Amino acid sequence: MGQHDLLTRAAVQRLGPHWRGHAFLFEAKSPPGYDSSTGLRLLLIFLLLEGVIGPRWSLLRLLHLAVPPSWIRVPILLGLALMLLCFFGQLRLRQIGVYPWRDWSRTEKSEGHGKLG
Repeated sequence: MGQHDLLTRAAVQRLGPHWRGHAFLFEAKSPPGYDSSTGLRLLLIFLLLEGVIGPRWSLLRLLHLAVPPSWIRVPILLGLALMLLCFFGQLRLRQIGVYPWRDWSRTEKSEGHGKLG
């Protein structure tokens, strides 16, 4: 670790948790590890959502149905993605970075709220 890294880290630590949250300077969490079969399932989920389902909403026009507006399509795709990750991908939400509130750091809890809870 160089001199610049130490100075930068010290300057960041002097900021309160609230200001670190506004600057997105959250504490590092260890990245999850996946085995190769999980990686393959994640790739298949991505290909299904981005290559098959996502761009195919326009096919509804062929059936003389209205394409839903984006404020409906996006939550549907998000819900489908989360369900596929949990059931087909066999992952817990924690493994993709969705943590319960009780596990958030002080900086994450402070972001946007003005005071710590």
